[in-house]
Amino acid sequence: MAITRHELSPRPAHPDSRSETLTRVVIGWDSLFSAYYLHIWTEEHPIPNGHPSIAYTDEIRFPPDPTAIIGQARQYTSIPDELPAVLTRDAATEGFYTGPQYASSTGDTLTDACGEIREHLGLTDCPF
Repeated sequence: MAITRHELSPRPAHPDSRSETLTRVVIGWDSLFSAYYLHIWTEEHPIPNGHPSIAYTDEIRFPPDPTAIIGQARQYTSIPDELPAVLTRDAATEGFYTGPQYASSTGDTLTDACGEIREHLGLTDCPF
């Protein structure tokens, strides 16, 4: 299981406060939580140990869809055209948590998850 990280250039100011300076924006896929995330750091509210000032985690969706987290990110950064495809590929490459929420009548959660992922992404092999 892995976490992907894509650093994006922050907008000059936080959208809710013109006086708060954004210093860093990171978006990615967290395979342990099977969800996309968005982390924002600000100059005025630094948090110890490198933790972000603002953090969003997308709800678990199966198959995953980066649309909602990219919508959140738009207020903090410009979105490169290729980012939706990159995030979708991250999820396919890094894998998904296939715990009890994906249990099926066959009891083979990994096989069932692979089938749904392959169908959604148009793949012939299981990505994990």
